[in-house]
Amino acid sequence: MLRLLSMLSLLLGLAACPPPADDDDASASDDDDATTDDDDVTPDDDDVTEDDDDSADDDDDDATACSLELSGAVIAVDRQSGQVLSDDEYAERVGGLIVYILPDVSNLAVIYDKVTMEGPGSWSLTLDSCPATFEVGAVVDADDDHIIMSLDIAREHAFNPILVAGDGEPIEGLDIIVDIARPHGSDDGGGGDDDDASGGDDDDASGGDDDDGGGDDDDGGGGDDDDDASGGDDDDASGGDDDDSVGPSCPATFDGDVVVNGYPAEAVAVTANTEDMSVGPHAYVILDEPGDFTLDVPCFGDMTSFLGILDVDGNTYFEPSDPQGVSEDNPWILGLGPTSGVHIPIPAAVAVPYPEPEPYIGVTGTVAYDAFTTGDIIVSATLSHPGGLLFSRQTLAAPGAFSLIVPPGTENVLVWAVLDDDGDGAFDVFVNPYDSHGPVDVENGISGISLVLAEDPPMPGSLAGTVNWPGAVSGADCQRVGLFGSEPVGPAVVPLDVQVSFGPTFPVPFFFDDLVPGPYWIAGYLDVDCNNDVGGAGPEDPEGRTEFPVLVGDGQDVTGVSVLMEE
Repeated sequence: MLRLLSMLSLLLGLAACPPPADDDDASASDDDDATTDDDDVTPDDDDVTEDDDDSADDDDDDATACSLELSGAVIAVDRQSGQVLSDDEYAERVGGLIVYILPDVSNLAVIYDKVTMEGPGSWSLTLDSCPATFEVGAVVDADDDHIIMSLDIAREHAFNPILVAGDGEPIEGLDIIVDIARPHGSDDGGGGDDDDASGGDDDDASGGDDDDGGGDDDDGGGGDDDDDASGGDDDDASGGDDDDSVGPSCPATFDGDVVVNGYPAEAVAVTANTEDMSVGPHAYVILDEPGDFTLDVPCFGDMTSFLGILDVDGNTYFEPSDPQGVSEDNPWILGLGPTSGVHIPIPAAVAVPYPEPEPYIGVTGTVAYDAFTTGDIIVSATLSHPGGLLFSRQTLAAPGAFSLIVPPGTENVLVWAVLDDDGDGAFDVFVNPYDSHGPVDVENGISGISLVLAEDPPMPGSLAGTVNWPGAVSGADCQRVGLFGSEPVGPAVVPLDVQVSFGPTFPVPFFFDDLVPGPYWIAGYLDVDCNNDVGGAGPEDPEGRTEFPVLVGDGQDVTGVSVLMEE
């Protein structure tokens, strides 16, 4: 039986204690800067409102000054196969990552604390305040440019928000799964997408092998090009030979300067973004300290807006929570030839737009259950199937409204609810009252979902058949067969289960059980030399799939499914 165990952590906090003398920076003294203000874009300090760290009852939003130990892990998986990535596989695709503890994960400008990491793994920190609630998120530097912006990958802890209560026990298990696409140009079977947050196949400022804005300029990342964010053989951040330019003079060269007031003279990033500051960076330059800069900007549109970011805490990343400033003359026209006079003061007098990574979006509705007497109702959003990748989960004390979140643009989202009759976090969708909606594609959110728990939950089914290959086979090869809850096309479709046969003799049988009613696909490939366990078939691997979905009914055992692989 498919038994899904929900491990709901006991979230405890600490009683109030005197406010600490310092904040979450690397110093042991006061605030993040040389003045009385902090690392955000407003002249206030490290709290989540515009007041200070005094003992007044109107500051720090709802946080009391305590010490709270938090820990968890960031787990990186392949976006296509769902397999956990090794450290080397992760490093080949993307850059470092940052774990954030913050009031609202959709607003990276206001944080309680953070952990900067080179890659996935365990993390821990001691939070120097005790908010009533907090959220946990992680952002992967997808383009490895050390600038946290819209092209990066933002993911969340599935059980946000975290409630803080009790006597100060540490809160553990704050895990986050980040799904990473394969490097640009690899054979993923889904159109060769790169490592940006949107999956596509463009040569943008993403990871992989294009001439993007990562790590090869004179910003300390090594390389032989100029002081902008470019790489390869041109002077812009878009790569290639500039044939994609649309103006009379592209890339457009801009000269200017950055001045910083009230903060230490730390490293500064200057970014060229879309006119409305919603997407960026299209080009960037990193300065060791405030001063003059020159930046070549590809003509990605008619106008660009410049943003400066000060790395006030010295973690080598430029983030929404760092002090920022914009050119006083934004936006600037592209394609007019060399342009000078781009002046950027930091901090800006008022909060400025920032091209943050796309946040999760809402999935809302109601759960009804007429026979409800006791227990909890657990509502989840997963990929394709109850056992698929978990995006978010909510526990309801009784039937009623729910609110979940999923990454924007996610396909094949299944929203489902099940009764946990004794409230212990354990349930079985084949035993407990259950209902589901989908799978559906989520573009900008879904509302109005109605789930009605049934007394007679679905009976488990199964699917069996064979995979065949008429060609040569070596004892060093292995056959991989995946079960999918949606059509296995594109990098975002993760198998529900995978079976592996080593040194296969064809036809190779497969069998999957504990299946809820619905459509399923089978896809497989002969992994030559058994070296492609992550990311799907390689160019040398024969592969095949069912052309149409196989429908498994309530309690039905489907047999005789056949898949023929081809080169």
